[in-house]
Amino acid sequence: MPPSYVGLNQKIALLLIEDNPADSRLIQELLPELHLKTAARLADGFELLARQQPDVILLDLYLPDSEGIETLHRVRSSAPQAAIVVITRFEEESVGLEAIHAGAQDYLVKGQIDTRILQRSIQYALERQQWAATLRNSEEQFRLMFEQSAVGMAYVDLGGQFRYVNKTLCEFLGYDRPDLLQKTFADVTYADDLAEDWANVHRLLAGDKRDYTMEKRYVHQNGSVIWADLTVTLVRTERGNPKYLLAVVQDITDRKEAEAVKSHLAAIVESSQDGIIGKDLDGTILSWNAAAERIYGWSADEAIGQSIALLYPSGRDEEFDRILATIRRGEPISRIETRRVRKDGEQLDIALTISPLKNADGQVIGASTIERDITALKLAQAAREESEQRLRQLTDNINEVLWLRDVATDQMLYVNPAFSTVWEVPREHLYNQPFNFIESVHPTDREQVLAAREQYATGGFDEEYRIVLADGQVRWIRARTFPIQNKAGETYRVAGIAEDITEYKRLMLAEQEHRALAEALRDTANALNSTVDMGEILDRLLTNIEHVVPHDAAEVLLIDGDEASIVRSRGYAQRGLQPALDTLRFPVAEMPNLRYMHQTNNPLIIVD
Repeated sequence: MPPSYVGLNQKIALLLIEDNPADSRLIQELLPELHLKTAARLADGFELLARQQPDVILLDLYLPDSEGIETLHRVRSSAPQAAIVVITRFEEESVGLEAIHAGAQDYLVKGQIDTRILQRSIQYALERQQWAATLRNSEEQFRLMFEQSAVGMAYVDLGGQFRYVNKTLCEFLGYDRPDLLQKTFADVTYADDLAEDWANVHRLLAGDKRDYTMEKRYVHQNGSVIWADLTVTLVRTERGNPKYLLAVVQDITDRKEAEAVKSHLAAIVESSQDGIIGKDLDGTILSWNAAAERIYGWSADEAIGQSIALLYPSGRDEEFDRILATIRRGEPISRIETRRVRKDGEQLDIALTISPLKNADGQVIGASTIERDITALKLAQAAREESEQRLRQLTDNINEVLWLRDVATDQMLYVNPAFSTVWEVPREHLYNQPFNFIESVHPTDREQVLAAREQYATGGFDEEYRIVLADGQVRWIRARTFPIQNKAGETYRVAGIAEDITEYKRLMLAEQEHRALAEALRDTANALNSTVDMGEILDRLLTNIEHVVPHDAAEVLLIDGDEASIVRSRGYAQRGLQPALDTLRFPVAEMPNLRYMHQTNNPLIIVD
């Protein structure tokens, strides 16, 4: 009688599916104390499996209703948790090995089975199945962790082909999973980073290292460049041969962009022409750019760590305290102009803009000051103001009217006091409406001025015209405008000058009259010398008088004794007055002008 088995847990449930009665009886005898059910056909075994799932199945692969590895597959599908030990004939040992590869936990060869071998095989199958279940659970947990990880993960074969990728990596690279699995890591790597990545992979394969980490760029599906922190581990087989690469990809694009912005801002600060100084709430200097060195003469090493009061001239303690108090309240100082002192003691005019600095919690931790040296600007401004004052004194005290107008806005920028003197209206009249002067232009000349208005507005105006003052007085004006151009050659302002030329016009008219009179007298004298016909002489005299003094009618009186009579006339015949004139006689004594000329023999000039 075979010995009792005491090594196995007697609560183990076994199912034997064996069609050979002798083999079935032998196994039952070797396991007398274990709960063992038997079936001679696969169909009978399925009925038992449907009622209860055993811990171990002893399975003959060649049954009346099923043969070969297919038998194992059918049983495994019905009892996925059970340990399966395949029973083969001696000449079928290779089938046993094939069965293990197909999912069986062990195999026994008929004719070689005894209690020890059978017990050991059952124990081994249970342990292997438990290990497999544990491994499956572990793999499931890893799969869940892999798929749900917040970082991108991928299995990559040794040629760089993606074999499995998680959702996070797909989202990071912008690909659907099937599309990404068609690519290699080289396909999505930024070209400039590919050589370093491959070099690291080769070091892994050569055994130089177990893993590597690098920051690299990928190319997103939309073509944009994205940054990642990549860690790659080489997974090896049990024999130590390289199996595949496990890649962990963490998106650091935002961090890289922030670093780029920070670097860009740092470059701006360092290259700025303005001094940029950082300080804490006590005024201790924390940062000092190159422009600050140039402005103040202290190097960064000399300035950092010292109080900002280093730059304050003596006597400005109150300003120092006021600025620090403003910073501590978190209030900015948009712009102030003040004085500061260089390392060599020279005082500078400085324009300051101060901004409070806050930490992530919103607490004020210091301030950044932008400091611009405006010393040269101040000197130039003072010189310009002095020059403008001298110019204003000049323009305010000349008789000509000067003005300056902006082309874009039509605004009058400057009108000197002479405008009020010439036009006899306040300068505000022109400031409010730059073209109001046209209202005072003489009606006869207005059309001429309006026709030249475009030249007046843009420069190039040069016209003489009359204006009518409020009291009816008429004055002659000569006005000219000149374009002022910017660096681009565009006219942006127009300057103008206007002169009162009334006296000049009067003198010119008087000169013309004198010239006409002299010409008339010369012609009359020539007539007297060339003829003795008094009628011809008198006609030429009347013609010349018309040249000197335009008129509608004129006459020549002859004083003869106590009377004067009209001896020649023009302009009366057309009016029917000629017969009356021929009979008129004028008593000399009764007419003062005639009496004066008769008594003195001198001509009399009567002012019109």
